[in-house]
Amino acid sequence: MRLRFLPALVFAALGAASNADRALAAELATRTYEIDISGPIPSYATGQIKAGGTNSHGKSIAVNSHFLSFDGRPALPVTGEFHYYRVPRAYWREQLLKMNAGGVNVVATYVHWIVHEEREGVFAWSGFRDLRAFVDLCAELELRVILRVGPFGHGEVRSGGFPDWLLGRALTVRSNDPEYLRYVGRYFGEIGKQVRSLMFADGGPIVAVQVENEYQHSASPWALTYPGQEYDWTVAPADESITRQGVGVALGANAHGETGVAHMRRLLELIEQAGMKAPIYTATGWGNATIIPNVTLPVSGGYAYPGWEPKGVPSPFYLFTDLHASPDYQPVSYDASAYPVLSAEIGPGIMGTYTRRPLVPAQSTDALINRFLGSGANIIGYYMFQGGSTPRGERVFYSDEAYGYPKISYDFQAPLGEFGDVRPSFHRLKLTHYLLAAFGDRIAPLPAVLPANAKALKPENVDDLRYAARGANGGGFLFLNNFQDHVPTRDLSVVLEVRTPGAKLRIPDEGSLTIPAGESMILPVNFDLGGITLASATAQPLTRLSDASGEHFVFFALEGVAPEFVFDGNHISTSRSHGCRAVRLAGRVRVRCAANRISSFDLAKAGAGPVHVLVLDRRSALNSWVLPLAGASRLLISSAVPLPSTNGITLMGTNSNSVDISIYPAVRGAPTAQTPARVKSLGDASEFSRYQVAQPAFRPVQESHWVAPNKLSIDVAKNPLPTGVSDLWLKLDYKADTTMVFQNGELVADHFYFGRSWNIGLKRFLKEGGAEFLVYFRPVEAGRAYSADLEAAGVTVPHGKRVIDVREVTLEPEYRFSLSFH
Repeated sequence: MRLRFLPALVFAALGAASNADRALAAELATRTYEIDISGPIPSYATGQIKAGGTNSHGKSIAVNSHFLSFDGRPALPVTGEFHYYRVPRAYWREQLLKMNAGGVNVVATYVHWIVHEEREGVFAWSGFRDLRAFVDLCAELELRVILRVGPFGHGEVRSGGFPDWLLGRALTVRSNDPEYLRYVGRYFGEIGKQVRSLMFADGGPIVAVQVENEYQHSASPWALTYPGQEYDWTVAPADESITRQGVGVALGANAHGETGVAHMRRLLELIEQAGMKAPIYTATGWGNATIIPNVTLPVSGGYAYPGWEPKGVPSPFYLFTDLHASPDYQPVSYDASAYPVLSAEIGPGIMGTYTRRPLVPAQSTDALINRFLGSGANIIGYYMFQGGSTPRGERVFYSDEAYGYPKISYDFQAPLGEFGDVRPSFHRLKLTHYLLAAFGDRIAPLPAVLPANAKALKPENVDDLRYAARGANGGGFLFLNNFQDHVPTRDLSVVLEVRTPGAKLRIPDEGSLTIPAGESMILPVNFDLGGITLASATAQPLTRLSDASGEHFVFFALEGVAPEFVFDGNHISTSRSHGCRAVRLAGRVRVRCAANRISSFDLAKAGAGPVHVLVLDRRSALNSWVLPLAGASRLLISSAVPLPSTNGITLMGTNSNSVDISIYPAVRGAPTAQTPARVKSLGDASEFSRYQVAQPAFRPVQESHWVAPNKLSIDVAKNPLPTGVSDLWLKLDYKADTTMVFQNGELVADHFYFGRSWNIGLKRFLKEGGAEFLVYFRPVEAGRAYSADLEAAGVTVPHGKRVIDVREVTLEPEYRFSLSFH
């Protein structure tokens, strides 16, 4: 009999169990897990990797075998992929601000060859193609940039970014063929002209350049093909046998590795000759892809819901491992211990094809990042963070239609959607991003520490806790994960025993900690709070603020978890508690706060300044934002998205004409709102300032009628969007196979149904404030290649039926509120 089955047996024997019986059963089901973080920080190799440097403004970047440093301080950057040409230029600023508000501080972008030289010798760099304007804007917003210049890029672009005309030239792509390199050199030279003076050395934002992409690992098919024909890969003939579809484990040994390194070196020479010298060069590291040893930093990643792998197979990406010793998608072509773990291509979503349409749940995203951090990652990077719409070229669609992708949509189920909407995954991920912004310098130098059973765990085993630590000398962070793709999990009741030098910490101090099914958390151990040692906590650090009253540390707890904080020492005093209770024990102070509410307490210690601790419930944390406001960095809680603006903020992303905001620490005086909005004070609550912002409701007018069983005409009234309304959202709650939206007979948007409604932001189409759209549906049928994905998403389609089911069509305004603080 296994212990975890005891509660069911107890309840069966007792019938209707009392609360005491349930508590006893839960205690019986609790399991204890141990981990040792008493060891020292290892020594890391420096000077081996040819990377880093100091620029003309005195800013520096350094790289050792474990982490990056910016200006001499360990860093753990967060990068987000944003393809400038897939987002209308008018909305670049808004979307970059949203990314930054979500804690992303580095922007990665492909520069796809076909987008800029569709016709041979004719280069285009204006409008949505204006790379320089995009990088300039990133610099203005203080966002670092990684350029992915190819020449091969993929990114679900036609022929991986190669122009069609390249196939018709007497050359071999992705090789040291002189004619191929001549064209590549010319192309790189044009990119170099666009980013002149924007490189890091000149004080610009471009800190890294990626050389090639998935070289000697993967490719895309040439777009010039015929229905039913096998893929014709965009590779040199010598590499065809090792070329696989998508990201994954290598198909076999690479007999041409030295030739590959020589090609990568030649590409890097061309990049530098074009003026794109960077302190960091990167290259794909997974699946035995080729890098330049000690020159290009290998980047890794992981996709838990890939459309190119068998359906429904649980991935290893929710099991902790030491990525320095055991990289994902191994074997790899380099010594992993010699390089920092740069997890720069993690999939918080996926782009469905016609035949495969996986649904990526929001819960999977922060659990995925939890796993990468606990496994030693020292960059967290997302592909994609901002979805988009692939534009049409002069002659062709730029999308990779040969692979079966939509002609336009590149939504990717990304945290920021194709039309700019903020997804639940965005809110989940920013909680970890804020932690990294505040405490990443503490995490980056720490090694990954695994428990004894880590290697034995399999993805299907969801009865045992998945956990790891980043720790040394008795301090650090615990990473706990109770999520697994394609396998349901259950609540776990656990006790953690953490070995430190000369002692063992029990977490929680008494009783057990419940980790809800599908959730993950990061817990601090021997954590410095402004000179006071927090020995342990059952709440996750969120951020650190400071003002004239002292330092503020913000935490949050998972739903249903009563936060507990245990502090070392007899000379600590607590005061001004709201919703918390402190008790003094032998050699320590324990503070417990109420579950599912905001609470706070203050700490003091001789020789240390006052420390304020704010504890958020899960819902408030998901609606929290860290941003500069009224002369200081503050926490703002709101269902709307606050973006910095001159003298204040702009609240966006809400379908309500009334929004509540809470600001911590409190500000003096109420903000003023731009007409027609009005601000009402809701009074101070504890240390918060609370306001309500409201404006008149806008009721957009639309008429719709069916012109055929599969064609719906929608006419949006031609009245301009009023001040205070930033977008109109057309929401289609439907079930079908594929859907296309036409405006004036031109295809402007498309969607492969994957079990969820389709929300379309119309502002980019409302040239005169109104428009007429034609929505064309194709029926869904059972027994298709994508049917298993729809079933996994909870969608059933009757056999023998061809279904178009449009349940609801609505038009919803998105409001904007501009507030000034004085």
